[in-house]
Amino acid sequence: MTKVCSVCGIEKSSADFEAKRIQCRDCRRAKQRENYNRRKSDPEYQEENRKRALAWYQNPENREKRLAEQKDRRRNDDEWREETNTQRRERYHSDEDHRKNILAKQATPEYREKANARKRQRYNDEPDYRKKIIDRNNAQYQNPEFQRKAKARAKARRNDPDLREDILRQSREYYQEHKDAISEQRNERWFTDPKWREEQLNRMRVGYRDNPNRQAQAQARSKEWHSIPENREHRNERNKERYRNDPTHKRKVLDRTIAWQRRRIEELITQQNGRCGWCSEEFSDARLPELDHYIPLAKGGEDSSNNYWTLCRPCNSAKSAKWPWEFAAECPRKWPLGLHLPPVALENGDQL
Repeated sequence: MTKVCSVCGIEKSSADFEAKRIQCRDCRRAKQRENYNRRKSDPEYQEENRKRALAWYQNPENREKRLAEQKDRRRNDDEWREETNTQRRERYHSDEDHRKNILAKQATPEYREKANARKRQRYNDEPDYRKKIIDRNNAQYQNPEFQRKAKARAKARRNDPDLREDILRQSREYYQEHKDAISEQRNERWFTDPKWREEQLNRMRVGYRDNPNRQAQAQARSKEWHSIPENREHRNERNKERYRNDPTHKRKVLDRTIAWQRRRIEELITQQNGRCGWCSEEFSDARLPELDHYIPLAKGGEDSSNNYWTLCRPCNSAKSAKWPWEFAAECPRKWPLGLHLPPVALENGDQL
């Protein structure tokens, strides 16, 4: 089957024509080359063509249709997308005026807001795109130089007065929306990442030590939290479970307990002039000092500094869990009345 070209008038095969075209491919390409050369060399034609394209693009329907086509093609046609990006990069680096216009446009708050909104929308709607971004960020963050630059950019943004309030507001809103997930993630990392836990502890210690207001606020929050019985029970159960299941934590607790007992015993020994609080004998290898509860825990005494004093091992073993006055009936105390007694005894008015 043949057709006659409307330009050159030559009868050619239908394969030389595009669908529903009356011009052959050769004539059509020649016309395209002519228009291209004219656009490159004829200023009047360039201006006319620009106005015609601008007028067409001002129509919202045309603009939305063009943007939708480009968006769909950009996602599905990798070769076209790469070619388009290459052309944009070449023009960006070769055309100084174009580059200045792009930078000025990107510097406006409206452009940044729209661009960030588009990125967030695509990040939330497209799992493949989200996975691609996460993988790319993880790969980049393995580079120490990239880490340094990223931290420097984040620090500069936080210190920028114009951006600081927005960053804090966005952080607060994000935290309120994902509070449970963030807490769960931090708790898991706290017990699995010792290095991160130590960094967090050091940061908290520095901030707590250098800020008296923060100390007062933290103490008030702690007091309010511990005033609720359910919180205390939950904390005690959690500590007991960790003490049973975590040998490292158990060893640290024992070390801290032993160190604290040693310091407390040394303080009490100094207060008691190096003598037993009951028999008044000097401490020695035969009479080693031991920490004792003035009112036994079995009788309802408190495990606090007000209820501590130091006895030698024989006196402590003999006293056991007896009331002080019961033990005094069996073995009278050899100190003057009221001397070297713990604070709880003085509060109760005991005279032993």
